[in-house]
Amino acid sequence: MFKIKELLKELKKNFIIFGIIWAVLTILFIVPFSYGIIKGMETGSFNISQFSSGFMGFYGNFFGCFKEVFTGENVDTFTSVLSKFSIAYVILVIILLLRMDKHGYEGIEHGSGDWAGGERFSVLSPNKGILLAEKTYLPTDKRGNVNILVVGRLWFW
Repeated sequence: MFKIKELLKELKKNFIIFGIIWAVLTILFIVPFSYGIIKGMETGSFNISQFSSGFMGFYGNFFGCFKEVFTGENVDTFTSVLSKFSIAYVILVIILLLRMDKHGYEGIEHGSGDWAGGERFSVLSPNKGILLAEKTYLPTDKRGNVNILVVGRLWFW
């Protein structure tokens, strides 16, 4: 049960982001697409020129066309297009969530020496070494190369 709670807590941010993207795509693409289908089917058979003029005309008269999509029989067209889009979107989101890279250092503090394993040097006194991370020092009295490459940024306050 704990692992499921942790997974849901970790994915909560992703669900919120994908939900916002779904809502924006619905308003900016699915509603105009549905309006284009409604206009394209006015003569009884689908007319691509009426579809494209309805799709592009939606953005010129946003609120009027938006109201027309949600009246009468037009709602059925919108719900049909929305359900197909939603199914495709959920499948895409699941694929994206499964393909997300998980780094192997989950739960390890960034900048800690815990990942170094046997490669780190421990000195009993911080006065005799260069502090690399908590409890990890580079001794200055060792033979050989004692050069240090610092990657990251320094904070001064």
